[in-house]
Amino acid sequence: GLQDTLSRDEAGPSVRTAMADGGYALAASLPGPGGRQVWIARHDPQGLPVWSQILAGPFDLQVQALGSLPDGGLLLAGNLGPGRPGFLLALDPAVETLWSRTTTVDEAATDHLLGLATGTSGLGLVVGQTRRADGTQVGLLAAVPADGVPGWRLAATEARSVQAAIRDGDGWLVAGASAEPAQAAWLARVDATGRI
Repeated sequence: GLQDTLSRDEAGPSVRTAMADGGYALAASLPGPGGRQVWIARHDPQGLPVWSQILAGPFDLQVQALGSLPDGGLLLAGNLGPGRPGFLLALDPAVETLWSRTTTVDEAATDHLLGLATGTSGLGLVVGQTRRADGTQVGLLAAVPADGVPGWRLAATEARSVQAAIRDGDGWLVAGASAEPAQAAWLARVDATGRI
């Protein structure tokens, strides 16, 4: 397959999400003529390809997470390369861009997105890490409303990074690495308003 033809250094991690119809979507970052680009593919419940698309831009696109939207669309989260912000990209079921945005809100800090959880309400959660100007790293949690308008944003100072999120009723369970000096596992529950 595609992954077999690329070395581990050339291909980024591949991500997968289940779709409401029983199918699934896959995405991965691959080298392209202008830098890293995203390959995304949709498969039906039998595993047969429905479509595939290459997404490229003026920066490297490193996809880290993929989630399905209630309408059959997709939400991608990733990074635009070293020292550049994280990005979110929502696609409709026809693979047309609904909206896109970067996540870094402070020029003195850089977000690195690591995970994503979506749900039937249309509200998602993106998680990761913010590297501040002084070099400190803190966990990042940010709401992703269905319309792409930035939601609440939370710096989880008790975590060095937040790496995974799963939907849990009206909120999410999140996991990552605790802040210095412990460097142990960090687990928490965050509600829909951003309260841990």
